[in-house]
Amino acid sequence: MLRHIARTLGANEFTRETALVTVPLRGFSNWEHVEPFSWLVRDLLEDSVRVLVVLDRDYRTPRQCEAVRTRLRDVGVDCHVWHRKELESYLLEPAVIGRIVGATADAVRTALLQCAEEQKAAVFARQLAERAATEVTARRHAVNVTEAHQRDFDKAWRSVDDRPYLCNAKTLLSSLNQWLTSNEYRAVGADQIARKMTNDEVPEEMVQVINAAEALLNRRAGSGH
Repeated sequence: MLRHIARTLGANEFTRETALVTVPLRGFSNWEHVEPFSWLVRDLLEDSVRVLVVLDRDYRTPRQCEAVRTRLRDVGVDCHVWHRKELESYLLEPAVIGRIVGATADAVRTALLQCAEEQKAAVFARQLAERAATEVTARRHAVNVTEAHQRDFDKAWRSVDDRPYLCNAKTLLSSLNQWLTSNEYRAVGADQIARKMTNDEVPEEMVQVINAAEALLNRRAGSGH
């Protein structure tokens, strides 16, 4: 998906992948595997390889995400945690989806919000579970954490345009496809959306991450290594 977006943005080194190796971490919780790899790069490969870690946020709190970024920064590894729940969250663009299937952007946006509403309780519960895992202590009762999370969640959910980005994007896209097909539109996939995005439709955060990777690749090409 990122390669499709990179091609749209003109990030040629990223698109060709001639000096790029993608290593799946298979989950946010496996980020710690990067630390020994960083040692390998620094001490054995003499910094001839640069590492950029990109993680799905899932349901984690800003504090949890910052803790990971700090740990990796301390060992010389660049890290980006998506602000939205996951990579596919950046493809939930009503205008792009509408153009692909022949529906209006407003109709797709309304359907996405309806699908997001179905996930509201699940999103609340998953976020609370993540928060409780790190914030409930002998000095701070679970009730206090739950009350604080309820306030924070209500505030975030009031931002109507951002609601879909808090949800499981794969489930959301599946629900949207059910709505599309029931209204005589064709279903749409994440790869298809990524291919059809125009330069101006790519979310700014995705632009920044791809440009950061492209800069690392261009630096490598310029050094002759």
